[in-house]
Amino acid sequence: ISAFRLDADNNLEEASLMTFPPSESFEWYVPKGERWRVFTYRLVPAVGAHNTRVDLLNPKAVRVYLDLVYEEYRRRFPQHLGTTFQLALADHEGSYGAPIAWTPALWEEFQRFAGYDLRPLLPFLHNRTKDPERGRKVRRDYLELISRLHVQSFTGQIAEWCGKYKLGYAASTYEEQLYIQVERVGDQFRWWRSGTHVEIDALLERFRWPVDFKEAGSVAHLEGKPLVIENQGLQGHGSFFSLEKARQGTNMCLLWGGNLLVPYFDYDTNKI
Repeated sequence: ISAFRLDADNNLEEASLMTFPPSESFEWYVPKGERWRVFTYRLVPAVGAHNTRVDLLNPKAVRVYLDLVYEEYRRRFPQHLGTTFQLALADHEGSYGAPIAWTPALWEEFQRFAGYDLRPLLPFLHNRTKDPERGRKVRRDYLELISRLHVQSFTGQIAEWCGKYKLGYAASTYEEQLYIQVERVGDQFRWWRSGTHVEIDALLERFRWPVDFKEAGSVAHLEGKPLVIENQGLQGHGSFFSLEKARQGTNMCLLWGGNLLVPYFDYDTNKI
């Protein structure tokens, strides 16, 4: 719980009341003649796309995923890792949390990273402040830390496991557009750099939009990594499917810099 005085333009000034966590009951009187806003926060389940519910900022949670999935491949097919199995791809369509991402280590990690306590300043993440630069700093520090934790815990940890067993690794985010990717993982470019390959989607007929490829392709080029494209999933759903369109889309993905294609042709039988 925190309370902030409001200026004439409803911008937040300095806080007066803060409790972590809130007590069962308390009393506080608004100073006479002043306007204040009181904020309370509580934890709620963060459900990502396709009902994703895992705390990807928590390395212990991701370690359980590694044990349940990747370690099973190592246990059953050790002779094939790095030979028959050469590359692991993750079509990741989750989220690191919403509306404000949280993980058990957040407060401690933020204090270590930014040098101040985030808890009394949580309202700065979604409100205007009297000092705009201070509000921007809190948001920058928060998003920078969340992006780092996401990569360190999730893609970075899996890429490290894959490297140990001579597997390549790449992960795509929810669809192609950068504004969606940033909403889901924060620093998308840090995410792309964490793998041995850079991966993107090119669903429907997105091969007509070179910007989707150039964002990821720039990382692949500068990092000297292959660009993997999951191409043309759902092509034809908005109009019709044909082999000519499939050929055109495949050729364009290669033209925009793809080194490895993961074809995913799918169509509506009622439209063919």
